[in-house]
Amino acid sequence: MAAHRFAWAAAIVMAGTVLSRLLGLVRQQVLAIEFGTTPRMDAFWTAFKIPDAIFTLVAGGVLSSSLIPVFAGYLSHHQRAQAVHVASAIITTVLAVLGGAALLLELLAPELVPLLTSTYSPDRQALVVALTRVLLIQPIFLAVSGVMMGILQSYQHFLLPALAPVVYNLSIIAAALLLGPNLGVEGLAIGVVAGAVLQVALQYPAMRHFQFRYRPLIDLKDEGVREVLRLMFPRVFASASLATNFLVSAALASALQKGAYTGFNIAFSLMQLPLGIFAIAISVVAFPTLSAQVAQNDLGSMSRTLLRSLRFILFLVIPSTVGLVLLREPIVRTLFQYGAFTARSTALTTQPLIFFALGLFGHATVEIVLRGFYALHETLRPVLINVVTLALNLGLSFAFVGSLAQGGLALAMSIAVGLEALALLALLSTRLPGFDWMALIGGALRCLVAALAMGLALYAFVHGSTARLDLQSVGPRAAQLAGGLGVAGVVYLGAAYLLRVPEVGDLRRLVRR
Repeated sequence: MAAHRFAWAAAIVMAGTVLSRLLGLVRQQVLAIEFGTTPRMDAFWTAFKIPDAIFTLVAGGVLSSSLIPVFAGYLSHHQRAQAVHVASAIITTVLAVLGGAALLLELLAPELVPLLTSTYSPDRQALVVALTRVLLIQPIFLAVSGVMMGILQSYQHFLLPALAPVVYNLSIIAAALLLGPNLGVEGLAIGVVAGAVLQVALQYPAMRHFQFRYRPLIDLKDEGVREVLRLMFPRVFASASLATNFLVSAALASALQKGAYTGFNIAFSLMQLPLGIFAIAISVVAFPTLSAQVAQNDLGSMSRTLLRSLRFILFLVIPSTVGLVLLREPIVRTLFQYGAFTARSTALTTQPLIFFALGLFGHATVEIVLRGFYALHETLRPVLINVVTLALNLGLSFAFVGSLAQGGLALAMSIAVGLEALALLALLSTRLPGFDWMALIGGALRCLVAALAMGLALYAFVHGSTARLDLQSVGPRAAQLAGGLGVAGVVYLGAAYLLRVPEVGDLRRLVRR
């Protein structure tokens, strides 16, 4: 992809991601105001874990590690009919597997839920079972939507895939406001399922535009399908390990004080805001290009594309880490501390947010580096690294949860993902000719110096404004947060400009375009 088209695509995905993440924050605000950090809300988040584990295990592995590289490879060689055949077979296979898994877990939910919620009362366990049975419908439609996203992105169409999460969040917000008062958290579950259905409906017109005609079929003898499945199985194993870690985290957090798990989830969502806007958006745009460059055996161009993407990601997420740490209380107070969400709820959220922020660079690096491996049709070695770091995460979770509570779970995840990012990048660089380590390290260090300068200015601003403003009112809270973001942006960009960070010029050209 040409540089100007890459910039446009990145701008589209970032804009869609910003809108989606802002609506995600609105969703969290609505849920916090309507439901707070109550035992029923803890039950809702716990019920999410089994459906999420299914989606991560089956659909997530297919989309991220195998389907897009194979589909984009066929398109780069002008084999559109074969690409459609492979995608149709994968959709059918995923639907069959997810449908069967959902049906089985509908029956086994009463036996599985108590294993995750041993400290819950029988009534809360029964609520988790009921919510789980509704939410098990969600991953089926999310899987179809995810495949559609991958297909459209392979065609270099990014607008509707970027908007799909927007309708998902809107559906949940509407359910909270319209169904929540009468149905409670059960109404939220209905909104989640409706949002997954709407994602599919939104992308369908674009699929017709590219003349993609889905045909139900299972063809395990096709070379492309077999390649997708070959790449899929190692990733499924890693996804199973990841799902296990999240389920263990849910079990550990549910045994803490009431509301701790909800605070943990909100903090994780706040960390994902800059991760999604910057790292995931740029990685999504780069992935089809990386896959096409591998299909054309142009590893030199792939090396430059990945380096450029990673440098720009770090330029944006390094200051985001400092900002999340220093603005954690203004962010949580301004966005959530209303209604049933009290000062105690804020404390339960800001504590893990510190530790989640420290792992932001690791999460961001993993996003783009893993896509480099998937573009190379290699999943086994990164999966082995992933399994080792997930085992480390599990051990650290047990070690830290006693002294740091939900913050210990966040710290364990950040340490593990940071080590995973470094190991994956070192391994991938051995496959890429001319990968410029000095340019990457030098650029990251200059970004870090600029972020530290920003941090000093931000620390002075936050402490000064806290002493002067009445933060019990909505207006002063919003003013403090807006002022802090303004100070952070001006100081960081100014320091980066003085340090001659080249991404400042790239950002200026992107905004101008």
